[in-house]
Amino acid sequence: MIHQGVAAYHKLPTNNNVEHLSAEEVLQSNVIEEFISLSLLPAGVRQGVLSGNSNHPLGLRALLEACHSCLNDNTCNDWMAVLITKPPETILVLLSRTGPYILLDSHPRPGLEESHARIHGTLDDLIQSLQEIFPLAELGPDVPEMMTMMYNSFDVYPLV
Repeated sequence: MIHQGVAAYHKLPTNNNVEHLSAEEVLQSNVIEEFISLSLLPAGVRQGVLSGNSNHPLGLRALLEACHSCLNDNTCNDWMAVLITKPPETILVLLSRTGPYILLDSHPRPGLEESHARIHGTLDDLIQSLQEIFPLAELGPDVPEMMTMMYNSFDVYPLV
């Protein structure tokens, strides 16, 4: 499976001026369809913003709960892949109806020297791990609120 993924990656069109393709470029590629059968939910990409308010309607919790609700209302399979991008980071999360929740990270982190998967028993534990990877950037009172929101924005790609 891993070798197939690497082979599919090498078939993707490249642009020598950028290090990585965007999530949209990969998802729209015909090459990726040879490897996986995941597609974006009809609602499409969801945009969020990191906030000190854990109940913010566009926060990590709200967007992941919205994705998870698809699993609970039987419009999706038992599992869903959720790609979360906040440049320069990209993380893949696997959600299930009842847990576990799995975070796949290709980057080393403190205490984790290589790419890794972290298994979480609850959605709260998953969100805590995501907040460590995507910390809220407090830019100070001199920075306009809209600029702070843009700096703290992220995208969620729910895939089934």
